Amino acid sequence: MSVLRRWRITVRIMAMVGVSLVLFAIMLGTAVNGFAQQRAATGRVASGLSLVRLAMETKFRTADLSAWQTGYAWDFTRGVPNAAMDNVGRRKQFVDSAAALRDAYVDLANSDLTAQDRQALAAAAEQFEKFMAIDGRVVAGYRAGTPAMVAKSNELASKESLEAFAAAKDSTEKLADLIGDRGQAISQAAARNADRQRNVAWAVGILGLLVGMVSAVVIVRSIAAPMHALRVRLVDIADGEGDLTARLVEAGRDELAVVAAAFNRFAARLADAMRAVDERANRIAAKSENLISVSVVLAGSARESAEAAGGAGESAADVSRNVQAMATGTEQMGASINEIAKSSSEAVRVTAEAVELSLRVGGAVEKLRVAGEQISEFAKVISGIAEQTNLLALNATIESARAGELGKGFAVVAGEVKELAQETARATEDISARIAAIQDGTSEAVGAIQQVTEVINRVNDLQAVIASAVDEQTATTAEIGRSITEAAAVSGRIAEDVGAVAGSAQTTSGRIADISTAADELAVVSGDLRAVVGRFRY
Repeated sequence: MSVLRRWRITVRIMAMVGVSLVLFAIMLGTAVNGFAQQRAATGRVASGLSLVRLAMETKFRTADLSAWQTGYAWDFTRGVPNAAMDNVGRRKQFVDSAAALRDAYVDLANSDLTAQDRQALAAAAEQFEKFMAIDGRVVAGYRAGTPAMVAKSNELASKESLEAFAAAKDSTEKLADLIGDRGQAISQAAARNADRQRNVAWAVGILGLLVGMVSAVVIVRSIAAPMHALRVRLVDIADGEGDLTARLVEAGRDELAVVAAAFNRFAARLADAMRAVDERANRIAAKSENLISVSVVLAGSARESAEAAGGAGESAADVSRNVQAMATGTEQMGASINEIAKSSSEAVRVTAEAVELSLRVGGAVEKLRVAGEQISEFAKVISGIAEQTNLLALNATIESARAGELGKGFAVVAGEVKELAQETARATEDISARIAAIQDGTSEAVGAIQQVTEVINRVNDLQAVIASAVDEQTATTAEIGRSITEAAAVSGRIAEDVGAVAGSAQTTSGRIADISTAADELAVVSGDLRAVVGRFRY
């Protein structure tokens, strides 16, 4: 089987067709040779039958001669007019039979006879001529018409002529027996030759059938086994466990080895892509957790700012009600403003970290988008493989149609190749759909990260406002310390500024809630990515 995998599928099919043609040529040559031998045997049988017919004709005509001689002698004795004339009555039949017998002897002499046959033919012809010589003396006596000559002719016809006829008859029968035995031997030889040619034809036909079946089974298995392995792997990826670690055997130099190598490369690259997506999804999940933690910290800072702003408002009210208690209120307000300054600094630092985290998350999502595009390229590679496999099935179908009856077995393989190409196309569509889902999730993650970045920037702006307000409160506190007289006017401005701080703190709390919601959505996206990647084993 490994030797066959070194040949291309077309070469294997042509080799199978070549073997079939060679076997057909051998069978055809055997049949033609058998027909030729049978024809030669039939010719020998026909020649033998012709000889037998001529021999039997000589035998029958020899018997006729005696009958016709007795007949015209009896007619002469009865006084039939012209009974001894060659052209009248039974004498004429005798002369005609004698001429036909001579012609038969000539035909036999011109035929393909053995030495023994020719010796028997010469003896029969010699006895025939003796008989005819005696018959000439008999008919001459009859034609003389004298009683003595007629009596002598009757004596010759009844004794010496009969003895000569018996000798001629024996020689002719011996010749007929020899030729008949020879014809029977030729017929038996022809029958044996026919049996032998029939057995040879059966043997060659059975051997050719076995060789053709074995070669067809071997070649079909060399094609069907790799195709089945490829089909199993593709079905597993499309509908099964999604195992990307299994590989196909790449042994050989045929088209299936090229397809197996391409599949292995595709599986390896797809596994790398799945690992990259999984890694980036985990990173997104970690970053989303960090972002949630940052949002919690920012929420705490906002609450502290709101509480500090509330304390400052109470202090401003106390200053307005009682200028005498301004010193105490100034000290409390200074402490509150210090706390606000610390909280603002912390909020600025946390906001900077959030900006950095959002940038890192955006880079991770960008890498995820690039990985999705790479997977799309891999899906295109699968489509190319499916198209090549489909083209191979079409070529195989055309070749099997050209091969006629011999190509029916391979047409089944070509149908399996076409079904495999269709399953590959369906698997590619499924992978493309999954990649599209990943890309949609990535787009949602990008939008969420952009929202988080906008929220963080706004929080940063608000913290700047808070810091500015704190600076103003510090200056106001110093001014209060320098002049109690201006306390009332300054307390009014402090109340306004504290109100602005409280509003900014509330706004900051709302934005931080938006950051927390965006972080939760980002965690959901990362979970979806991991669920998609979890369908494959790499």
